[in-house]
Amino acid sequence: MQGPGTASKPPRSAAPSAPYFTLNRKRLDGLRRAHGIESETDLAKVIGVARSTLWRVSQGEVRPTADFMAATCAAFPSASFESLFRLHKPTDEDAP
Repeated sequence: MQGPGTASKPPRSAAPSAPYFTLNRKRLDGLRRAHGIESETDLAKVIGVARSTLWRVSQGEVRPTADFMAATCAAFPSASFESLFRLHKPTDEDAP
């Protein structure tokens, strides 16, 4: 099982065939400021991931793993899962 510091890469060659989650970075930034977390490095430490993993998930380079999502929710228990992550459902238009 992957730890919270790892993430899964989205497929490069084809549109995703299954729903997937992305990080709501705007909400996470609001929580970071509200909790007095000053830097991305500190935010990554609070979540329990490498700074590079946080950046790659934030940029959509990789998808958040279940462990990443659980660690993020645990770091900010007052925030709902739905506010931290967005569900994307591929459509027929996304198909190659």
